[in-house]
Amino acid sequence: MSKIKNAFANRRGLTLVLLLGTTLGAAAQGAVTTVILNDSNCGDNFLYNNGATQNFAGSGLFYYDNRGGANDSARPVIQFGLAGLPGGAVITNVQLQIKLQQYTYINSATGSSSVTHNFSVHQMLTSWTETGSTWNERSAGNPWGAPGMASGTDYAAAALSTVAVNSSLQGTYLSWDITSAYNSWVSGASQNFGLCIQGPAGVANSLAANGDTTDGVFRLYNSEFADDTVRPLLVITYTIPTPGSLAAFAAGSLILLKRRRTSAH
Repeated sequence: MSKIKNAFANRRGLTLVLLLGTTLGAAAQGAVTTVILNDSNCGDNFLYNNGATQNFAGSGLFYYDNRGGANDSARPVIQFGLAGLPGGAVITNVQLQIKLQQYTYINSATGSSSVTHNFSVHQMLTSWTETGSTWNERSAGNPWGAPGMASGTDYAAAALSTVAVNSSLQGTYLSWDITSAYNSWVSGASQNFGLCIQGPAGVANSLAANGDTTDGVFRLYNSEFADDTVRPLLVITYTIPTPGSLAAFAAGSLILLKRRRTSAH
């Protein structure tokens, strides 16, 4: 009989804790905040090989290109501060959204049909400045690991997130999941040097007859663009457990412990 009583008591205690745990999850307050990236909270630029010592931070646009040789190569870089969130906030998702102004990658041999390419965001590994960065230098007097940034030295080789892009997305916001990097900046596990955008490998000195699909334009609005309705966005999803639900969970845990002790005698 005592074993049955003990089992019943343990089940009741466990049920109470499970119910309280469910209440805790339900009581967590979910929220989404959207931050417009502008001059006050963001710095961005694109590095351009045909202007290797020039800074293009004030252009209002990002360009990506990669055809090597004497042809155009361009790399977007962006850095932003951490958003102010309520105390105790647990960040569950962060999306970097940048509006695509123009996409014209086609098969240059046929001159038709938009070609899809993957564009990825990578975590930067070294410091750089918005107004001092160029194709050759990350800041005045400080060169990149290699002109135009070096993989594994200036930025992480592994992508945080990748988006497949084609002309149907022109005029829409592209969205990259940067949750892991953002949380590492919040926790201090890594330094916030920002992100860069990498795209398809180019064909050096290609001719139209070769059908080079990397001969095109990938252009985005950046934080310097005059119209703030098309500037980049950070969309942050987070939860905040309510104090009442935490207290209830702790009380439930104590009840279970007491019942287990009582049933053991």
